[in-house]
Amino acid sequence: YGHYGEEEDVGQQGLQPTTYDPGLFIVTCRIGAEREACLQLLQKCYDLAERGTPLQIKSAVCLDHLKGFFYVEAFRDSHVVEAVRGLRTIYAGKGARLVPLKERAAAITVNRQAKAAIERDSWVRVRGGLYKDDLGKVVDVDFAAGRATIKLVPRLDLTAMAKDHMSTDRRRNPFGRQAVRPPPKPFRAKEAGELGLPVGKDRNDPAIITLNTHRFIDGYTLRNYTLKGLILQDTAPPLDEISRFNQAGQSDLEDTADPTSHLQQLLKSMPDGAAPKATFVKGDRVVVTGGDLATLEGTVEDVRKEDGKLVVRPDILADQTVEMEVHEVQKLFKAGDHVRVLSGPHAGERGMVVAVNDGMCILLPDSRQGELKVFAKDLTEAAESGTGIETLGGKYELHDLVQIDANTAGVIIGIEKEVARVLTNNSTMQNPDVRICRESDIIRKLQTNRTSAQDANNAVINTGDYVILSEGATGAKGQQGVKKEKGGT
Repeated sequence: YGHYGEEEDVGQQGLQPTTYDPGLFIVTCRIGAEREACLQLLQKCYDLAERGTPLQIKSAVCLDHLKGFFYVEAFRDSHVVEAVRGLRTIYAGKGARLVPLKERAAAITVNRQAKAAIERDSWVRVRGGLYKDDLGKVVDVDFAAGRATIKLVPRLDLTAMAKDHMSTDRRRNPFGRQAVRPPPKPFRAKEAGELGLPVGKDRNDPAIITLNTHRFIDGYTLRNYTLKGLILQDTAPPLDEISRFNQAGQSDLEDTADPTSHLQQLLKSMPDGAAPKATFVKGDRVVVTGGDLATLEGTVEDVRKEDGKLVVRPDILADQTVEMEVHEVQKLFKAGDHVRVLSGPHAGERGMVVAVNDGMCILLPDSRQGELKVFAKDLTEAAESGTGIETLGGKYELHDLVQIDANTAGVIIGIEKEVARVLTNNSTMQNPDVRICRESDIIRKLQTNRTSAQDANNAVINTGDYVILSEGATGAKGQQGVKKEKGGT
């Protein structure tokens, strides 16, 4: 909007619509045909302009969230009615309503904070049915019909379908529907053919395999859903879930010795801009991935809140700092680093890096056995080997004296994610008894002000007393410290 013919610069307030500008009229159309209505109006405008009788409207716009209506800009409502007359998707008989002057700017303003629309390659979840809560990837979207085609890991019991196919009573299960929800499993045409199922190819696309009413491509099943039947994933799904989804299309390939072979393709499978961004904190080690400073290593000194840029101090220029965009650097880790997981399903875990490969890190967690595969972007260097977590379930704190069973008590010496490490009264200096306990494994917290402990000379020890270790490993004997808790351990 603005005054026609004016060339001077105007402020933001001067860009607001006035009574001198064309009016904004709202027109009723068939639900789901908003885009089609605008295109028909555009084509009519071109045709009549070539004949020398142009329409008297200025513009037309439709909004995805406004169903059954679109806007037309013109000086008079009669110009709008004349323009839409004869178009099959528009209800010209309902006329055109003028949008109040104060509401015009808000009516067509795009809300940048609104949830993004479902589009091709988006990650979604199914709201209900056999595939409820399953992760899927959008293959195609028909906004006019309000439907989307997505690919999912199939949930089919081929053996049961083969029995129904061979049965003479076809009415019992004519479409291969499952009475019990089967586990997700990639579809293999060879396996289905060996069971005697009618496997074929789609006439329009030979890459698509058909089985009754089901359609498959690369091991996934293709299914159509309404847009309301899908839940858009605002953030990237958990790493393990994306890995299982991608492996469904790769399960016919030979396994490689590299444990991150499948995970290395996760980020490549995401569309541009859909991959989650790294979270940087002060002290992170980074390496520049592009530009004139490529391969330059340094340490993050600050993360500016106003523009999101990183202030990095290069290793070779310790007295200088450079400003970098987030997408220009990558977090840097090496085997042996002790790290903490910032986000994702393993958020809060700590562990040691044992391998790094193409942006993927394999960790040995401190709190449990096994390995974790985590994106390097989701990690930060841990200052110390502690967890940083000091409460368990909001009831137990670090250094609390707790009772585990009738004959066992102990002191909480560490708290990890959902578990605590307890040093029990069955410990000796040579063989400490440390148990991993969940909140449900602890009976109660003992009141330390009602208990007492004695030293090697049978003297009473109180909280806050200085003590000297008379036994212990080399380097510990003779050390002094402050008694934090007193009790039977």
